[in-house]
Amino acid sequence: MKFDKRYKPELCAGVKDRRFYLNNAHLDVDKARILSADGSALVCIPVELSAGDLAGPISADALKAARKAPTVDRDLEILARDSLIAGGITFPRASADYKYPDVDRLIPRLTQADIAIDARLLLVIQNALGASGVSLQFAKNPDGTIDPHAAILVKPIYTGSTIGGNPNALGALMPMRCS
Repeated sequence: MKFDKRYKPELCAGVKDRRFYLNNAHLDVDKARILSADGSALVCIPVELSAGDLAGPISADALKAARKAPTVDRDLEILARDSLIAGGITFPRASADYKYPDVDRLIPRLTQADIAIDARLLLVIQNALGASGVSLQFAKNPDGTIDPHAAILVKPIYTGSTIGGNPNALGALMPMRCS
């Protein structure tokens, strides 16, 4: 399989998760995509399949090795067989004796508005609020639809070491302009 090496699906994989099948990315050959999820975050990346690629787990080590391999374009390549071959290195493949979660039912199909945000600025606001996470609230038009041009209210979520933060603190983020 091949895909742009700027994508890093291993960042969304579980780490020592008891649901072992989430600890690796997963190649879905039926839909020509690589999936990666940890139970809270999910990425779904289209891939170009190679002849003989087999569905199943793709390890972070194989993805990293493929990303480091010299290429003439931006694509990384992994041969996904009984083992994984990336950057000239062969990696053992974890057992594929499992059913990867049905991610298609998790991906929202209906949207009221497409709103582009700068994730870097959202993280700046989260850090400025001293929060461990944030919730986003969107302004609505008089007809009840979301206004994609209005500022987005950013409210802090305090958990763990951030418990005790002021719940009245807030931030605002302007949507990005997309052409």
